[in-house]
Amino acid sequence: MNARPTPELTSGAKSALLAYAWPGNVRELRNVLECALVVCEGQPIGVEHLSLRGGCDVAASTTADLRVLERTVIEQVMREVSGNKMRAAQRLGISRTQLYGRLRKYGLQN
Repeated sequence: MNARPTPELTSGAKSALLAYAWPGNVRELRNVLECALVVCEGQPIGVEHLSLRGGCDVAASTTADLRVLERTVIEQVMREVSGNKMRAAQRLGISRTQLYGRLRKYGLQN
């Protein structure tokens, strides 16, 4: 199992999170933070990693279904790395074998 240290929030990110209206309540906060964890790549989470205006597909999701969330995050990361599976697996904190299994599971193979 890949154990990654949990990134910290910058002061700017904390301020942005506190100032946001949170129309989706705790569910939206959770989704925004999960998306930020994917895109920050182990660095402290800054304002640039937060998608408070609906820029991230994950943040726009209002479902509690973790399968949908996982599929959305994998799709987004695959787009960001232009389909490079090694980089996607690294960014997601999983092995390439695990990534291949999830791509098959969600029908995301190209």
